[in-house]
Amino acid sequence: MRCGTWRGLTVPSTPNCRLFGRLTGDLIGKNTSTDVTMEGIDQVSRFDVDGSMGAGLSFDSPVASTFVMHVGSISSFGRIYLDTGSITRIQVATNITAGASTRSDATIATGAGNILLVNAVGSIRADITARGTPGSPTQGRIFDIIAGDHIGRAYSPGTNAYGDPDSATAFPYLNPGVLNGPVLCIEATNGVNLVEANTMTCLIESDRQLTSTDAIGKIESVVTRTGSFKGMLQVQGLQDNDSGTGGATVDIAADFRGRVRMDPTTSAAGAFIGLFKVRGSLLPLTLTDNMSNTEVQKAFVLRTGALQGQVIVNANDDSEAWSADVQVGSTTLTQTGGIYATPSAGLGGGAVGLAPFQFYDVDCFPPNNDLDHADSPLSSDFASSAIPVVMRWYGPVKLPTGVTDPMDLLIIEAQDPRPGNECEWIDLTSIFTATMHPGGDARAIGIGSITLPRETVYRVRYNDDAISESIFFECDEVDGNPPIDFSVDACDSFLKSYMFTIVPDCNNNGTSDVVEIAGNSSLDANMNGIIDCCEFIDPCSCDWDDNGVLGVPDIFDFLSDWFANDTTALNFGGTPGVPAIFAFLSCWFANACE
Repeated sequence: MRCGTWRGLTVPSTPNCRLFGRLTGDLIGKNTSTDVTMEGIDQVSRFDVDGSMGAGLSFDSPVASTFVMHVGSISSFGRIYLDTGSITRIQVATNITAGASTRSDATIATGAGNILLVNAVGSIRADITARGTPGSPTQGRIFDIIAGDHIGRAYSPGTNAYGDPDSATAFPYLNPGVLNGPVLCIEATNGVNLVEANTMTCLIESDRQLTSTDAIGKIESVVTRTGSFKGMLQVQGLQDNDSGTGGATVDIAADFRGRVRMDPTTSAAGAFIGLFKVRGSLLPLTLTDNMSNTEVQKAFVLRTGALQGQVIVNANDDSEAWSADVQVGSTTLTQTGGIYATPSAGLGGGAVGLAPFQFYDVDCFPPNNDLDHADSPLSSDFASSAIPVVMRWYGPVKLPTGVTDPMDLLIIEAQDPRPGNECEWIDLTSIFTATMHPGGDARAIGIGSITLPRETVYRVRYNDDAISESIFFECDEVDGNPPIDFSVDACDSFLKSYMFTIVPDCNNNGTSDVVEIAGNSSLDANMNGIIDCCEFIDPCSCDWDDNGVLGVPDIFDFLSDWFANDTTALNFGGTPGVPAIFAFLSCWFANACE
């Protein structure tokens, strides 16, 4: 079928009626407020309108497995509705514009099916919905909605106050599910895969619940190419809709003035997994009904433990701000300059980072400067290729170009054990190793060692070469990859560092000496806090080459000095001569007592 301007079609009750047609003009319908009902049609596979679609198409019968429409524009009262079946593709050459506010239905909708693609070269200013049975793979999912310009509508005729995503004007109050009101709605029951435009002012709801059964829809990706997002994301999770293990990708080219809210139900509980990148500022959303003191002004309202991904604010590195609260369960992140004191484990393992990222003191293991930390690593924890010490920042980190080993930028020093010398340090860099992103943690750099280090306080900082050449670790996923640093050093305010303690395990049995003695006081008969089998060891005297490591080279170095009549070697242990050799060997071997 091919026509010019058209008002409608009614087919007698003839079986197997299929429609494949094109209008070279406009679809105007019976009048400007009545749908063109396709009565008696069994299947529709493709129906194009070259001009403007100013009336509705309502298909009450099942469509074919493929349903495609190419339209010049969808204007006032234009509507495409499928009672059952999925929309494969709606391609619009210019704009999709909402109908009058008196209507309560979406411009593009399916009552029991999926929407695979809606693509407008211009703007989308109309509601789009896909509803269905929760959990169904064939109903209620929106896959891709793409606009060449803007997604959203003006609040009232003649003004663009609420349609402007960069405006701080209050956003209209909206209950999810209210269509053709002041806010553009994109609604699905079983998830939204992608919404993309230059700018957006809208509500995207991926878990529209129509019955008592919890909807399970999540959002996988929201992208603004050139500007801001203003509105709300109502979700069960920011993650893959199918496997549930893949991460979401949200990339906002400018400011995010909105709210991400997860339904608190547990039967359909999801999480935020992936990357939420705001290249501008993270700003609060104010509603027109003055709900400024409620959770509406919080940028994120997530379930307990749901922050498993990464939020980046100021990803364009242009002095943008983070001024909207983030709430995870009952915890609200109270931050100053991108620094907050809640460890990521209590949030779900993820973080919110204001670029350039600060050092996440409490999220390190052990925490920075917590030198009496009960869970500090043991000296024996450094056996094999273990990484018992982990440094973390608030966002993902990377090596600078041309650097392949993080140890090239670091110096790791041991605190001088002599009383009064707590701010004197001994360079032991040579015995340590560093690993980028241990366990896949993009915010972390791990510290291990080649040999078992001594129990003491250690300090990690940039080495002099890195400082003089301004070569540092960098922010990943941030424009220009600005450098990152540690926190202010406890001994020298002109330095930045990370300090941690390695606690004693002198017999290398995997249990802190303090814990062992507390559980069995007979191990420390003289009650001096040292396990008796380690008592007579003086690590400093056995470490003949003073490199902080007790190894075979110490024996050879000692014997070399003994044969050269070095006074200290000849008198080791207090008895000159050959007994000094046995005293040294006894000290050396005793370090492995069990």
